[in-house]
Amino acid sequence: MNDLAGVETEGVLCDFCHKIADVYLNSTTGLPYPNMPGVQSIRLNRPPTYTHMFYGPFDDVVRRVSYLELQKKSQFCAPCHQFSFWGTPIYESFREWLESPYADQGIECQACHMIPTGVDYFVYPADGGLIRDPDLIASHLQPGASDVELLQNTVTMTLSAQQSFGRLQVQVSITNTDAGHHVPTDHPGRHMILVLTTTLASGQGLPQLAGPTVPAWGGAQAGSPGTAFAKVLQDVVSGQAPVVSYWKQSLIVSDNRIAALESDVSSYTFSLPAGGGPVTVTAELLFRRLFQEELDARGWDSPDIMMEQEQPVLMTDPWWSLFLPLVKSQEPLP
Repeated sequence: MNDLAGVETEGVLCDFCHKIADVYLNSTTGLPYPNMPGVQSIRLNRPPTYTHMFYGPFDDVVRRVSYLELQKKSQFCAPCHQFSFWGTPIYESFREWLESPYADQGIECQACHMIPTGVDYFVYPADGGLIRDPDLIASHLQPGASDVELLQNTVTMTLSAQQSFGRLQVQVSITNTDAGHHVPTDHPGRHMILVLTTTLASGQGLPQLAGPTVPAWGGAQAGSPGTAFAKVLQDVVSGQAPVVSYWKQSLIVSDNRIAALESDVSSYTFSLPAGGGPVTVTAELLFRRLFQEELDARGWDSPDIMMEQEQPVLMTDPWWSLFLPLVKSQEPLP
């Protein structure tokens, strides 16, 4: 990898995907075989030197391209997005899709990750390309975990808060509305962090009385009111967790990622001051591509992406005012 130069550093090139002739899937499970990760589940046709062969999604192309219906199906993505190491599932977005309502409805991976952009040709017409229906030309931008717009259109968040006898009760619901797989998915370093803050007009925060807190691996947010969503791997030899070195033997110690069209609801309790007043409740859902300790070790500058934010302001009453209705309801003494 260190010897790559020029266009090779761009990663997976056009030539690779367009020379995939078939994928090998278990007819019983519909998944790649566990012992055949990645390219081992791909039939890659490599023509002799100085000859050309491409597979493509159009059946009317005659210039060294063969029509392959598979390119329009999620199964085409399966070998690289469904595999295990040491018997532990690592990348699972294909299985997550296969078990989701999206698969039942025939909504393929390409519908989100290769969505048309309105261009009506792929090959320049001057070079023999045909003008086509723009809805049939798939984009090759393939937005994913680094695409802000895609992430911000993946989940929805709702927040409710109410006062109850000197306490503020807050509930946050996060729903995976638009991803055909779990969020986050695939690389085990990816995670989401929900951070909740409650602030008085003076800037002082309210003490948390109950509810979850961000785990110790949550970086700057660790210990704050909130939670985190991740598949956490533990190294079998060292016992360290979380780890992302899945090529070494590791086990899944927890996995609370949100499946397609499902929701996570968390509740929190804070102590209110006796005098009441405005309280600003802020809920932020952050996406982090790698655990903070791993980012620091590599010296990577990969800022968090704000996926969702809610910030209502509540006017709370003095605690003693909550008893006024009870006092007024009492009959006068004889």
